[in-house]
Formats: sequence, C-alpha cells, structure tokens
Amino acid sequence: MNIIVLNGSPHGQKGITAQYTQYLEIKFSEYNFETIEISRKINRLEKNEKYLVSIINKMVEADVITWAFPVYTMLVPSQLKLFIELLFKQNAQELLQGKIATGISSSANFYDHTAHNYMHEISSDLGLRYVRGFSAEMNDILSKKGQNNFLGFAKDFFWKVNENDIIEDRIISKIDWKSTDMHSIEIPKKITKTGNKKIVIVSDADVEDQNLIKMIRLFENQVSHPVEIIELGNTKIKGGCIGCLKCGDGDACFYKDEYADAFSKVRKADIVIYAGAIKDRYYSARFKKFIDRYFSNGHRNVLSAGLLGHIVSGPLNQIANMRETLEAHIEVSHCHRLGIVSDDNLDAKMIGKHINNMVKTVEHWVANEEWTTGQTFLGVGGHKVFRDLVYHYRGVMTADYKFYKEKKLLDFPTRNFSQRLFGFLLLTMKKIFKLKLKPKEMNEQRLKPFKNLLAKEQLAINN
Repeated sequence: MNIIVLNGSPHGQKGITAQYTQYLEIKFSEYNFETIEISRKINRLEKNEKYLVSIINKMVEADVITWAFPVYTMLVPSQLKLFIELLFKQNAQELLQGKIATGISSSANFYDHTAHNYMHEISSDLGLRYVRGFSAEMNDILSKKGQNNFLGFAKDFFWKVNENDIIEDRIISKIDWKSTDMHSIEIPKKITKTGNKKIVIVSDADVEDQNLIKMIRLFENQVSHPVEIIELGNTKIKGGCIGCLKCGDGDACFYKDEYADAFSKVRKADIVIYAGAIKDRYYSARFKKFIDRYFSNGHRNVLSAGLLGHIVSGPLNQIANMRETLEAHIEVSHCHRLGIVSDDNLDAKMIGKHINNMVKTVEHWVANEEWTTGQTFLGVGGHKVFRDLVYHYRGVMTADYKFYKEKKLLDFPTRNFSQRLFGFLLLTMKKIFKLKLKPKEMNEQRLKPFKNLLAKEQLAINN
C-alpha cells in the first residue's frame, strides 16, 4: 500500500504532527509512506505550477492520501488552506475521484472538530472517499492509552482501505449556489459621522467581489460612527503563522511586515467587522493568514472591541461548520454579537435590510450601556481549554499566563473555596449521618437567592 502524507504543519518534520505520522511508519513498516512538506514549501507550490502538478500526480498515484496538520485558529493553517485552493484551481478533483483519504491532527483540542469537519468537506469536494480522522491532543502518544487509541484508529483505517467498501455515515452535500444580483440596491449617500466609536472593517474583497464591496459600503455609509477599512489585498503580510513561539514571552512576531500596524488598528477599535468572500468552504487563505497571525498575541483576548461581526459573500447558509467558527470567534473574543450577514439570499432587498439591521444594532448597543451577549458552550468551553493550556505551559507561555492571572481568568473550580467547603460538608454529612436530600427542599434552597433577587427588583419598581 502506498500512502502519501501531506504535511500541513509549518514546522515540517520538527512538528508534533509529524511525530504521529512517523509513529505510523514505524508500526506499519509493511506499507510505503511518502511525506510531502506542504506548508513549508507553500511559496514554491504557489509560484511553480510544474512542481504543484508533480505533487498532484503523486496524490493520484497513491493508494491513500493522509492530511496531517496542526489546528490553527479553529481550522487548518493558512499554508494548507492555500494548497487546497491551488488544488481546485488546477481542477485536481477531476483526477482524484474515488481516492481514499483521512486526516490526522495534533492540537490542544481547541475547535479541532471544526478543522476536521472542514477537511472532511473539502475532501468530499475533491472527490475523495474520506474516512473519519484522528484528532490527537499533542501529548497523546506519550502514554500507553494514547498509543493504543492511535494504533486502534490506524488499524481500523487500514482495514477499511483493504475492504475498499467504505460507507461513511456522514453525507457531505455539494454546494449549490449562485451569486445574488445586488445591482438593484442603491448605495445611500454617506451620512455625517457624529458618533465617537471607532469602527474597523477588515476586508478581503477583490475587484470581482462586487456583492461584498457593496455590503461594506452599505454599512459604512449608513452608520453614524467613523469607519476605517483595512484592505488585506493592499496589506503586505509576508507569511502565515509558523508556530515558532517567539511571541510566547510577549515578544513581537519575527515577521517584519505590515501586519502589526494593521492589527493594532483592529485591537484598538470599539467595533470590528470581518468581511470576506468564501473560497472552498471558508474565508480565503489570504484572510486565514491574517487570522492565524493573531497568535502573535498568544491565547490572550486583546481586542478592545465590544461589538464583533462578520459580512460574508458566499454560500454561508450551506456551510454550517464555517458559521460555527464565526459564532465561536465572537464568543471566544468576549464580544457582543453584532451579527453575521451574508449575500446567501435570493432577495437582494433582504440582504440590504440585514445590513441596515447591523447598523441599527450598533446605534442601539452604543446607546444602551454597551452590554455583552451571554456565552454558550462555544465561548465557555473554548475558554476552559485555553485556560488549562496556558496554566499547563505557563513556563513557555509566560505572557499568556501573566495576562490570565491579572484578568482572573484562571478560574479553576478548585479555587472557589466557599463552593469547595459547601461540597465537602454536604458530602461528609451524607456519609456520617446517612443524610438523604429531599428533592423538594433542595430545589427550594436552590431557588432562594433567585427569589430574593426578584423580590428586591420588584420592591425597587414599586418604590
């Protein structure tokens, strides 16, 4: 069996992801493995079509294609995202029909599921028969349990390959989308900017993205606060994050380009909007490059913005996975949800109305004490994963650890001493006195502080 490993890690063979694929090579020496460094050679792949075609030919000749990648900001690294765009540009899907593929990732398990969902969907779009991949916590194979689980995945995968009768229980629907004609929507005259909030729009619009450009202008011209637009097409960003951790102690990113100045504007803004067109089930690789470079700020929530939203051109309503990452981005950033507006609507007037509602949300939020949306599992779960990661690696992520400590974000349950004491006393009483809690009484005690609050608020209104 010939297995081609497409290594999407910017670290190449020195990355943790590569240690997992090398482990498979040792354990399954009866198979032929060939690893191709995708992320480390992305510049050559982008500029040298002949070299790109040679890689595609190797993918065609292989029996198995294995995507290997670390998780960067809820997805794959921007370098691998660009490679995927190049594959579609070369119409590789016409050559790859029916090939078998899977994915292997290493991460802190922060939105690793959305990265794997993306690779599953993209593989399907490329005509590949995808077998559910393996998402490893970085240190998994250092334990016997982790090794057993990883080998179990590999044996199951190779069994499915040999059976050659793979039926996945998840069906990936093909995207069926036609751009809505927004020419009938008139752009109103720009109103006088009387507001004092700073709005920054990060735009990835190209000349052909007319709907995206129009949606941005509709928002800009109707909102009463000054708007600054950062055009990624005109911003020199030398490369995507390579995970070197030079920024771990709070140092600046090793790249010397225009990213730092651009992000400084985003960081200081009161309201931030990301505006981009969908390319292969997500924002473009160029946009992902900008997003991945956030890692120069570590795992710290450094945005001043209270409002965060997205304006998207493309079939967003058909890509639930991408929408989840956008919603999660807002919650993990601890911002109020400005909205996620797309042109994935056949009624152009309705698109204009959604943009207008976004403008109204800005004005209403500014006038009403600038509150923050309550978090769901997307935000709460994401915070806990980062919290534990930062604490565990505090010797490396010193800037992150200092930030989390100052902001009191190291909110482990073990540090809530009153709750720990209550739990200990209750457990002790149950053991010693064979105490049995009565559900009715327990519920009344649980509701007591809420009833006190409601009574206090009602009294304030009556007075």
